[in-house]
Amino acid sequence: MNSTDICNMALAYIGQGRIASIEEESEEAIQCRIFYDHLRRKLLSEHRWGFAERYVKLALLNEEIPGWKYIYAYPAKCLVIRKIYEKESAREIGKEDYFISTVNDSTKVICTDIQNAYASYTADVENGELFTDYFIEALSHSLAANIAVPLSGSPSAANLQYQLMHQALINAKQESAVQNHHETTYPHKYFNMRG
Repeated sequence: MNSTDICNMALAYIGQGRIASIEEESEEAIQCRIFYDHLRRKLLSEHRWGFAERYVKLALLNEEIPGWKYIYAYPAKCLVIRKIYEKESAREIGKEDYFISTVNDSTKVICTDIQNAYASYTADVENGELFTDYFIEALSHSLAANIAVPLSGSPSAANLQYQLMHQALINAKQESAVQNHHETTYPHKYFNMRG
């Protein structure tokens, strides 16, 4: 599913016509363009979505910020840092201290005391084919809530879509948590004994 498909879902929710492309110059496409990327990034940032989770060894920079031993480059296409860790502690629960800052007024950096640091983060995923159906539903209702008043003049339609978005987001987060939580189960000798 691409951005145009998601826009068409949002338009259908509020009783508006379809668009052939999000890039066309119709009022519907213009309103979708105004909100789509912002809402996509916002929803991606709200949760640790499996399809958007990335892991990277951070690139050490030759910068100094008082109070921190190491300064690393902020990963490209990163929306939210979820965890900074050493390779050996990747699966441990907990989060090391870090601070997001800028150097030279333009370069976003990660400050930490971890040498050879790794990061897990939520990436700015633009490819709708990677989104789950639950995420698409939440995004399309969020978009519908934002374009309802400009296109239909109906605050009640916007309010309904906002409520539906919240429920869809809850469902999407629950589905994501289930999909991303896998515990290894080991056979128990008493339950597996055969008589």
